[in-house]
Amino acid sequence: FSPDTDLANDGTISVSNTYKDGYNNDNVDVAFYNSADKIVDPSSYTWTLSNPDLFSSVKANGTHIAFTHTEKTGSSLVTVKDASGKIVRTFTITITADPTAVANAKWIYHTGFSPDTDLANDGTISVSNTYKDGYNNDNVDVAFYNSADKIVDPSSYTWTLSNPDLFTSVQANGTHIAFTHTEKTGSSLVTVKDASGKTVRTFTITITGPENVPATDISLSASNITAKVADTGKINATVAPSTATNKNLTYTPADPSIISVNANGNWTAKKAGTTTIAVATTDGSNITKTITVNVSESVVVKQENIPNYPADVITEGKNIYIDTAFTNTYNSHDMNFREYDTAGNVLNSSDYIYTSSDTSVLAPKADQGDNWNRLLVVGAGTATITVKDKAGNTIRTFIVHVAQAATTVPVTDISLSASNIAAKVADTGKITATVAPSTATNKNLTYTPADPSIISVDANGNWTAKKAGTTTIAVATEDGSNITKTITVNVSESVVVKQENIPNYPADVITEGKNIYIDTAFTNTFNSHDMNFREYDTAGNVLNGSDYIYTSSDTSVLSPKPDQGDNWNRLAVNGAGTATITVKDKAGNTIRTFIVHVAQAATTVAATGLTLDASSITANVADTGKINATVAPANATNKNVSYTPADASIISVDANGNWTANKAGTTTITVRTLDGSNISKTINVTVAKSMADRVGSADFEIVNQRPNTGSTGTNVYVYPHAADVPAGVVYSMETYSDTTATTLLRTDTLGTSDGTYHQMIHCTTPLAAWGLQGYAIKVYATYQGTKYLILNDQSYKYYSLQTTHEWTD
Repeated sequence: FSPDTDLANDGTISVSNTYKDGYNNDNVDVAFYNSADKIVDPSSYTWTLSNPDLFSSVKANGTHIAFTHTEKTGSSLVTVKDASGKIVRTFTITITADPTAVANAKWIYHTGFSPDTDLANDGTISVSNTYKDGYNNDNVDVAFYNSADKIVDPSSYTWTLSNPDLFTSVQANGTHIAFTHTEKTGSSLVTVKDASGKTVRTFTITITGPENVPATDISLSASNITAKVADTGKINATVAPSTATNKNLTYTPADPSIISVNANGNWTAKKAGTTTIAVATTDGSNITKTITVNVSESVVVKQENIPNYPADVITEGKNIYIDTAFTNTYNSHDMNFREYDTAGNVLNSSDYIYTSSDTSVLAPKADQGDNWNRLLVVGAGTATITVKDKAGNTIRTFIVHVAQAATTVPVTDISLSASNIAAKVADTGKITATVAPSTATNKNLTYTPADPSIISVDANGNWTAKKAGTTTIAVATEDGSNITKTITVNVSESVVVKQENIPNYPADVITEGKNIYIDTAFTNTFNSHDMNFREYDTAGNVLNGSDYIYTSSDTSVLSPKPDQGDNWNRLAVNGAGTATITVKDKAGNTIRTFIVHVAQAATTVAATGLTLDASSITANVADTGKINATVAPANATNKNVSYTPADASIISVDANGNWTANKAGTTTITVRTLDGSNISKTINVTVAKSMADRVGSADFEIVNQRPNTGSTGTNVYVYPHAADVPAGVVYSMETYSDTTATTLLRTDTLGTSDGTYHQMIHCTTPLAAWGLQGYAIKVYATYQGTKYLILNDQSYKYYSLQTTHEWTD
């Protein structure tokens, strides 16, 4: 009997289909009032209903009209008229479903969480006495649903069992009633009532004895999983036969840190790596199948803005070492990180959260909106950094070790024990390099061979000669001082292999990868149908032929012949084709590989001419190119030519005419036919200095009151050499107020070269401090967009008083 509610014209009354009024009747009661707020007797009123099926009756008495609703749901427009036919009021009555009223029941939590099963009134649930629900309990679980298919809380329900001995307990919670069965068999009628005593559902639970059918096999939908971190999926495994009593399986990953699997086979990729998952029966049949798992990174994390280093990919568990003085390339005291997808596209950094195990060492900084995640360097120590996505998945963990910074002493020079290495194949040695000063903070060096196929060098300077050839090794500092020294390398063969007894030809040295062309009519000088080879040391002494083993990739073309005791290794010519010949010593080391092309014998056509695409080569150091040589006539039997530089230290050429300019200078290359016609052509070669060497050749001086220049203070002078420095080179200088070039004091543009003879570039902005110790300078030359550092030193070393310049060109 709450306060009455005004019902406006065209208003709405909404009640549930279990609604009862204050007198416990299924009535919606409506009264009518005059202007004095006195009830008007509606006994003579009439009404119409747009949906009369919602009501079992409508009755008026002296005080109100009672609309008795059914259990149906819906809306009905009500129009009430007085005795004269005048409309008194129109309104809508809406009957909704009572969310606590039970419309259906379901058997839920089947084994394996299969779809729920509708449980009709007077229906039956039949399980074995070994049945377990999806939570591995001995429960038959029944839930109750309203007409909207939402669960009705059965906590207040009561029940009766016709055979209670079948159950150890019956318990209701907020979602369902759990009937915990024993191992006994039989049937029990179950009657469930709500709090009002109304019967909600009757049904029968039948407990049967088990029929044990063992598993005989497991079928997997896939034998491997290839995924990225945070991917999910499900292992679909089927137990055979389909009538097996116990079809339960276990899913056991060998490394759960890489992939996790729940009891239902649902997996989640946790981190990059390779592992396996064992899928096994649980009925004692001991059947196991294995799934191979490969998880790769879905997100690539990089540390960026590292001074003097490229971006660094952060792998799982990576250790990073810095000190408390660390600053990035923007001179900010923090570490910068970005996230990329595997295609290299930048991801949104705000989608990733960085946390630190010790914020007194590294602390995450607030998002600055520039798509970098930052870690502020706070103090010395070790912090484990965890990167998670917004879903909470761990994308990466890594460890940063922050050392207490000491005074940094930069490297000023590198001293080498030798500037060249002359070795034979398989020789080893060590580069002895000393950093100056001895107090330099970071004395680490890198050793980078220009051609690692000729010589390899490890991080400690230990080298191994790999094959014959000429190359260089760059020895460079790692502390950002950008000091590099170069070692020239010449590797020669340790064993010389020669083909001998060649009709009309001297012995032929077999270089690595050499191509030899013969035909099926080939015979040696002894008129034997085989090729003869001998091995020599580098002093020209014959080695023991039986110490070397020759093998052929195709014995139908060439096949090794037995040792005849005369110190020659022989290859029998069997037929046309191509065979790769490998020569090994007794220790199994490959001494030489070469290729023999055996043509079907035909009439030999000798070379009559040799044409070159160019008669000269003009190049810069490190340039490469190819000599295109054409042998005439087009049907010449042997079109092979040799390329021989007069000075291989200036330019080197391989067997195919590919050349590399090694250093400045002039020389020639002789191109010669190899078919015995001895036709040759000469190419003139000029190798110029590199642009870095050219622009850096200018003379640099700091002079106080240089005569005849109009100078009254300490000025900077640059004197370009016209032969080396082209017009348009802009020279600039940075001055630092310390010896380590850390604190920039000023930057000066010194001037631009004009390519004329004896040009003087004079910067008239004086600074007396240039003549004092304690100031570092860096001089740059910028040409066609490329900036070269040509001087990095202390300013006082270039200072003089009232001197004049002496030209050297």
